[in-house]
Amino acid sequence: MPCMEYCTLAIGLSDELFHTLREAVIQYKLQFTASPSVRNANRLLSRQIFHLLIVDADYLRDIQQIDWLNGIRQNSFVPLVVLSDTPEKDTNSMVRLGADICVSGKWPCSMIADLVYAQLRRYTEYNHSCIPSGAEIPSFQVGDIFIDPARQEATVCGRPVNLRHREFSLLL
Repeated sequence: MPCMEYCTLAIGLSDELFHTLREAVIQYKLQFTASPSVRNANRLLSRQIFHLLIVDADYLRDIQQIDWLNGIRQNSFVPLVVLSDTPEKDTNSMVRLGADICVSGKWPCSMIADLVYAQLRRYTEYNHSCIPSGAEIPSFQVGDIFIDPARQEATVCGRPVNLRHREFSLLL
């Protein structure tokens, strides 16, 4: 991991934090995009697939759109890392709104980068986005559904089913 380029969207981060964090995640080969606003983030999310979101909780509170997290979670399983100046007070509410983890934005960027990588790794491995070369996953059948993971093919009652990568991953 990563076996492909993964895209991260940072929302509401200060320029300084964004640039410092982007430098810290370079070792993980993440493409890092900044969004200065929720509106811009929504536009980017509708046009491109992102594998991880990093959001500043204080920014969302300042613009009174903290429930934006809930909307993201209703539409996607993308890992959502929330940075907060007061994570000890915010973690419970952020997790309830859909965050996977809430950490201090004041931590060293190398530490935040490691947590970001851990969230991405868990997500991509769960979604079978990075199958190790040479790994063989045997085909199997459950009821009338036959699944061939190596070819990413599925059939129901002998008829092929056309599935996108994400749909196949969820089925698998």
